[in-house]
Amino acid sequence: MRFLLVLLRAALAHAVREDELPRNVAKNVELSMGTRREIEPLTVEEGRRLLAAARGNRLWAAYELAVRIGLWRGEVLGLRWKDVDLTDGTVTIRQTLQRVGGELLIAAPKTQRSARRVALPAECVTALAEPNNGETGLRRGKSGRTTAAILSSPRRTARLSSRAT
Repeated sequence: MRFLLVLLRAALAHAVREDELPRNVAKNVELSMGTRREIEPLTVEEGRRLLAAARGNRLWAAYELAVRIGLWRGEVLGLRWKDVDLTDGTVTIRQTLQRVGGELLIAAPKTQRSARRVALPAECVTALAEPNNGETGLRRGKSGRTTAAILSSPRRTARLSSRAT
């Protein structure tokens, strides 16, 4: 909404300069800051219960990353094995997976601060190192450090392979 107001103000200011309009009526419009939805994080007990329930799930490591280090959904989905260092216990956020216009796209994080290196708790390292996370769940290349997405399925990998950055 704010962008539209800025655009309208600029267009009307141009019309005033060209003597098409007597004044810019959008100049006096003020937008409220709106109401922001309060984020309600899980309690410690809720987080423990969620991770315990997810333990057998093919996406267990994704839940571990989201709950324990607070990665956003797009960050988890954009992770590649080359971004993970299980030896040092770190993960580097270099890209995200976003849905734009109904299409999945790999993109850079929205801000410079979002591109970061994060220390992994031991539980996340264990989950990522788990050899069997389901047929279409977490896959690691033979070298363990490929460009393959951590959360991949054969269909998703084929669709995104040409778009990867």
